[in-house]
Amino acid sequence: MAKISEADRELYIKRTASYKIRIDMLLQEEKRLLENESGDPCSCIALTDTMLNISSYYIVFQKLSMAMLNAPNDSFITEGRKYIAKGISYLEAVTTNKVDAPFSDYEDKLAVIEAADPTRRYLIAQKLGLTLDLFEQSLSENSRWKWPCVELTGKIAAVIKNLIDLKKIAVNTDLYSPWYESTTQHLDIAKEMLMKAADRYRLRYEVATSQLDDFRIAINFLYALRRLHLLLGEADESEIVKKKIDNWSAKFEENLKKA
Repeated sequence: MAKISEADRELYIKRTASYKIRIDMLLQEEKRLLENESGDPCSCIALTDTMLNISSYYIVFQKLSMAMLNAPNDSFITEGRKYIAKGISYLEAVTTNKVDAPFSDYEDKLAVIEAADPTRRYLIAQKLGLTLDLFEQSLSENSRWKWPCVELTGKIAAVIKNLIDLKKIAVNTDLYSPWYESTTQHLDIAKEMLMKAADRYRLRYEVATSQLDDFRIAINFLYALRRLHLLLGEADESEIVKKKIDNWSAKFEENLKKA
């Protein structure tokens, strides 16, 4: 690796100085939200948004480090991941981290954010997915965070699904509902992320860990996806997922006997 010149280093420091100030401001915002000075009953959503904003700055630091200094900085990736995980945890406190569970299992906890309309829920779900994409794009091919990132994918998939008030799904997906667009888009993201999590856990099992727990978790995400399709009356999609579950379960049992 070529030595970084002092001029390039100084230019990099100047370029990122304002971002560091912004991170400090966001950390102060987190403190205010934790003290709930805003009186927002849905402060967990604002907290998650704040953490994702901080993570985005660390992703920018990494990209600028590569572009301006031609040098990756693992500490930026570590910090970026930390704040994504922290953002997820704020929502998990309300939505839970349950993957394949009936709505009744976490409905009471979700009541805390009843005031958050479907658009607000969709926007934070969308931001979770986009931030994860940006984080993954910032990883090098041999990054030590490549496979741990699978767990982030799974946590985000669960939170995105659990943010949806399934009790109001029929009303909110009515064509004349003011929440139709945001609800249907939220559902699309949830289904996409559940499948992504299943595929990622299966891939990690096959390529990296050989741990049957990864395979079991992958199948669990498929069950959650099928449950959602059935709730929405999507029979064809449900059948496709069922066939995948059957195939994976048969392979799992086969591998379990070999273990």
